[in-house]
Amino acid sequence: MSTPPAEEQASGYKVKTPLDIAASQISKLMSNIEKPVHIPTPKDKTATLKQPRDFVRNVQGSSAGAGSGEFHVYRALRRKEYKRLEVLEHLSKEEQEQRAFQEKIAAIREQEAARTAKKREKRKKRRQNVGSSKKAKTDVDDDGGSQSGKEEDEKVTT
Repeated sequence: MSTPPAEEQASGYKVKTPLDIAASQISKLMSNIEKPVHIPTPKDKTATLKQPRDFVRNVQGSSAGAGSGEFHVYRALRRKEYKRLEVLEHLSKEEQEQRAFQEKIAAIREQEAARTAKKREKRKKRRQNVGSSKKAKTDVDDDGGSQSGKEEDEKVTT
């Protein structure tokens, strides 16, 4: 193992790894538990849209007669306007995508509702058919049993 340089030995400074740094930060936080800790909130990453300037003075651009500093002013204004237009296009594109997604979801739900209604009707018919066939079967058994009993009675009496 190599020995640390003389400067590090004299100052007591030790090169720390990310693990050492994290451990020292945690121990510092835990040393005084009563002290409130500030946890920063993440910044909103949505693009802000500023209003365009109503009147831009002395926009000469790169045309003849412009001073040496005018082009830089023109270029900065142009860059800001292009950025603003880019944000507008992005917002309209997101809005269109959201609208298309909502329409797609509505269509899918409508199709699912139609399929569910169709299957519900099918189940209802099946229940009615099963119920009516059971009812008919019990009627036949009741009628059949009583008729055969009557026939036996007739055979015996004659």
